[in-house]
Amino acid sequence: MANPIAVNEKGLTVLYEGPNPTIDIVFVHGFTGHPEDTWKLKGAKTKRHAPDDGFTDSTRRSKISRVFSRQGRSTPALSPAQSSSTPTIDEAHGGSFAEFKGHRAKDVFWPADLAPKSIPDSRILTYGYDTRIRHWAQGQVSRKSVYDHAWDLLCSLEAFRRGSS
Repeated sequence: MANPIAVNEKGLTVLYEGPNPTIDIVFVHGFTGHPEDTWKLKGAKTKRHAPDDGFTDSTRRSKISRVFSRQGRSTPALSPAQSSSTPTIDEAHGGSFAEFKGHRAKDVFWPADLAPKSIPDSRILTYGYDTRIRHWAQGQVSRKSVYDHAWDLLCSLEAFRRGSS
């Protein structure tokens, strides 16, 4: 969605800074997470209307109903007239079956792509730290405690804020 940002594996990365930020929002991943991958939806499907292929939504629902009724289900297939008056799950949530045909897969890094639209007067950052806390054959890898990681975050944020003011 937005221009790709090189996210640091360790330390702070500024993802967005509004013109007059009134709040700092810092995304911190979990112990086996990653400062970017934790917050990224890979292959998000964008809703697009399908080209006119001669089928209506009610025809599609009717065909889908027949497929399921052939699998030994006790519910009869709906006629197009019945199915057009019965909302589908997609319609109940504001979409239609046709919207999913012809979709494009795209990664969405929501702290950078979506959060700035909701909180424009903010500065959005992500913080990465050493997540190699264990190795299956070697045992503990990192010697840092939760307190150490928290202290590193606090010091990094303080240094960043002093440097940017």
